[in-house]
Amino acid sequence: MVASRMEQQIQTELQYLVTRAISLHGPQVDHDIQTLVRHVLASDSLLSNRPIHIKKEIEHAVVNGASGMYVPQT
Repeated sequence: MVASRMEQQIQTELQYLVTRAISLHGPQVDHDIQTLVRHVLASDSLLSNRPIHIKKEIEHAVVNGASGMYVPQT
């Protein structure tokens, strides 16, 4: 299993090795990532005590930075 952004050079190098690719891009995936991030921010002992504005910044950065990911499966 490999995870990467959809960049042409990476796709070209892996095209003969990959038998199946699953897209992890779209609104449902973003929602799932946001749900996980919120759970971690609420339950992690180091993160749960952070101010709300810091947690919002973390959530925004992770959710927005995750778009365009995919996982090719072999």
